[in-house]
Amino acid sequence: MFAEFFGGRNPFDTFFGQRNEEEGIDIADPFSGFPMGMGGFTSMNFGRSRPVQEPTRKKQDPPVTHDLRVSLEEIYSGCHKKMKIPHKRLNPDEKSIQNEGKILTIQVKKGWKEGTKITFPKEGD
Repeated sequence: MFAEFFGGRNPFDTFFGQRNEEEGIDIADPFSGFPMGMGGFTSMNFGRSRPVQEPTRKKQDPPVTHDLRVSLEEIYSGCHKKMKIPHKRLNPDEKSIQNEGKILTIQVKKGWKEGTKITFPKEGD
């Protein structure tokens, strides 16, 4: 078993044995000389189910919807409405969250239909 794993009777031949110059040890991977396809410990996962990946970007939160009440007269002639949107902000201590509101101005255009949706990019939590 020992000879099968290390490729001979003396395990130190791989590192210290007589070698010609063309057959030197790869300094970047000293275990590359081992038999049985062991390309060194750098290619082994050591029990990990998948290789390490780069961190993923934070996913964008889903859109938040709010109803805006308008009268028929406001839809007929158009108007500007203000709406307070609640936000959760991270405090400077990076441990607690503070609730605050932001006021957004919405321009109601003439003839808007029921169910018209307005998007404010990057205004969510």
